[in-house]
Amino acid sequence: MTYNEFIDLMVDRLGEVYPDSTIEKVVANKNNGVVFRGVNIRGVEENCSPNIYLENIFEKYEEDNDFEYALNYVKNAYESAKISGLTSMEYYIDYNQVCDNILFKLINKEYNEELLKDVPYIDYLDLAIVFYYKFPEGFNNISTASILIRNQHMHRWGVGTNDLFKAAMENTPRVLGFSVKGILDTVCDMVSDENVPNELMEKKSDLEPVLVATNNHMYYGAAVILYKDALKTLATKINGDLYVIPSSIHEVIMFDSNSVNEEFIEHIRGMISLINETQVKREDVLSNNLYLYSKDENSLKIVS
Repeated sequence: MTYNEFIDLMVDRLGEVYPDSTIEKVVANKNNGVVFRGVNIRGVEENCSPNIYLENIFEKYEEDNDFEYALNYVKNAYESAKISGLTSMEYYIDYNQVCDNILFKLINKEYNEELLKDVPYIDYLDLAIVFYYKFPEGFNNISTASILIRNQHMHRWGVGTNDLFKAAMENTPRVLGFSVKGILDTVCDMVSDENVPNELMEKKSDLEPVLVATNNHMYYGAAVILYKDALKTLATKINGDLYVIPSSIHEVIMFDSNSVNEEFIEHIRGMISLINETQVKREDVLSNNLYLYSKDENSLKIVS
């Protein structure tokens, strides 16, 4: 079964389960031009409903050929959305009701030229600061549910890009927090200690100066470099400048500029694009450039 056939069958089966609802196929352009396809289920009295993308569940179907599992997955996602209040968005019209959960994230400007025509944004180096509404905690544990803020939302609210940035600058650190750990500690957090190679553990002292910065959700965490005085505080602590590797939209890797030589920096610059091409999902790529934060100038720039 092809992916298109899988989606068609899903629409037909959902129509049997929810005969009074509108079942539609959806196509969405996501970060970096990546296209996601899925379904949308909207009940008679519902004024909206989140899209349910099917790429991951189709991969599982290809492994086990269990369509009933896939169908139940979509049903559960929709029912969870209803319980969480994601099918009634009347409050979203009122800026005062959403402003406390307006956050920012960083995306690549060149890769998102079409998207940026439709959303408010602020230029930042080779990146763009864009804004989204994050549903509050407690929405049935849908911790990453969000709505990208588009120009039509901003105009409806009667606010400007600077208003969104001011709100997001205050909200994002408060809502998502800030996390900085050594790179080995980050690896250990992702896997159990016994699965960390011994040779990596033996190099722990060499790896300690390498830091991973993200937010407490590890989602859109690269935006922590925008937090007020975040880079300045870290640079002051090491009493030097910081190289910043944009490893993905979810985190950045940082290290003391005094700990490396020019040859190493050239090697790192070449590795960033290679890793983005081979190891990072297209939708998670942030930039192919290396950045340098100057403590004295209190500024971040692209290493050329």
